[in-house]
Amino acid sequence: MNCKKPALLTFLLILTLLVTGTWWFTQPTGKPEEIFTVSKGSNYEEIGNQLEHSGWIRSSLVWQTWGVLSGQNRSYFAGSYLLQPHMGLLDISNEIHKGNTYLEKIPLTIPEGSTIEQIASYIAETGLMTAENFLQAIRSYKRDTANPDVLYELEGYLFPETYYLNSTMTADDIIEMLRNQFDLVMKDIQIPSQFAYSEEELIILASIVEKESQDPEEIGLVAGVFLNRLQIDMALQSCATVNYILKQDKLILSEDDIAVDSPYNTYMYMGLPPGPVGNPGKAAIEAVLYPVRSDYYFFVAGPDGTHHFSETYEEHVWWTKTLWGD
Repeated sequence: MNCKKPALLTFLLILTLLVTGTWWFTQPTGKPEEIFTVSKGSNYEEIGNQLEHSGWIRSSLVWQTWGVLSGQNRSYFAGSYLLQPHMGLLDISNEIHKGNTYLEKIPLTIPEGSTIEQIASYIAETGLMTAENFLQAIRSYKRDTANPDVLYELEGYLFPETYYLNSTMTADDIIEMLRNQFDLVMKDIQIPSQFAYSEEELIILASIVEKESQDPEEIGLVAGVFLNRLQIDMALQSCATVNYILKQDKLILSEDDIAVDSPYNTYMYMGLPPGPVGNPGKAAIEAVLYPVRSDYYFFVAGPDGTHHFSETYEEHVWWTKTLWGD
């Protein structure tokens, strides 16, 4: 009688059961997404026990065996890990072995029209760095086309949006993220062939329009007024440009405000200021490219922020007195 064949079959059966059983023990358990923390000082066995207890693996013994066979029990990192339903024992062990710790997403919302100094304050509120740390990095950036009189060469080129930061990001990382978003948005914007200004001038004017009005029903008219003024070499006389240099946010400027001697003062100096007065959003940029055409050359904001447009200076004075008194 040949005993070798039954013995071989038995061996193969046992091997199959072992492989199948091991495979089953390493498969995902289907738990919902969860943050799992490996404490400093925990050993590989303790991590396995914790994973089994929390339902992420089926067997701490299989975990330990895999750790010995793979060598991963000798090299792993403490920290928080994002475990997901598709992850099995081997996936989890690999994550902890590689130290692919979960980085909490830190939201950063930059409203349209925010200045670089305001952005620095928003970033400081996240706790990642101080406002001055961010501004120091900003000052190190140079643009070949920037006017030498600009306060910040990247003003206007950090796109306002909601971003998600993490604790490893530096000021340079954040700047690159915001600049890249600006580039992406600009690639998506169609610039009419008849548009008579450079991209630099477009962003400067859009930043002024953004500051003057964010009402979608008015923004095109506001852009049209400034373009009308530029076409006849009329001073822009934008409150936004004076507010920028004085770091304030007034609807009506005082005589002292208007008298400030700065190239940003569009009451004192003709044409556009040296650079943007904030970081405009897409709507403001498109309003300059596709303005609402009119014969308006003046507008004034009322106490509620609504703008009233005029074709003549006399009509503008009447609106100003009506809304604000003498």
